[in-house]
Amino acid sequence: MPKLPLVCLDASSFIDLFLDRPRAGKLAEVLQEINGRLAVSTLTVSICSYLMQKADAQGSLLLLRDFAQDFQVLGVTDTTLTKAFRMVQDSDLEDALQVACAQENGVGIFITADKKLAERYDSFIKIRLIAS
Repeated sequence: MPKLPLVCLDASSFIDLFLDRPRAGKLAEVLQEINGRLAVSTLTVSICSYLMQKADAQGSLLLLRDFAQDFQVLGVTDTTLTKAFRMVQDSDLEDALQVACAQENGVGIFITADKKLAERYDSFIKIRLIAS
């Protein structure tokens, strides 16, 4: 049986699913169509945690922990950071870090709704842009 592709969500897509935002339904459809193993970077989980703390959502850390268990969490290392600095576009290190992390971990498809990210980094990794 062939190995399922590793599918990495960027921070905004992960947060859309976690918070069940309007785009979550479309994301779920695309993820079902791709039928891959889900992944996110540690940076993505950290960004989501920070946003939940800012919103002062009670119990959100436990909910995030439980939600993230369905994802392979990809580590960000010093080599990831070095690679991100080499590939960064328009001074957006956050996007470059997510793409570099996905690339280093053999991600087959990177999911984003961020058109600028998709345009800037499509030469580095296969990107699936989710339309709004």
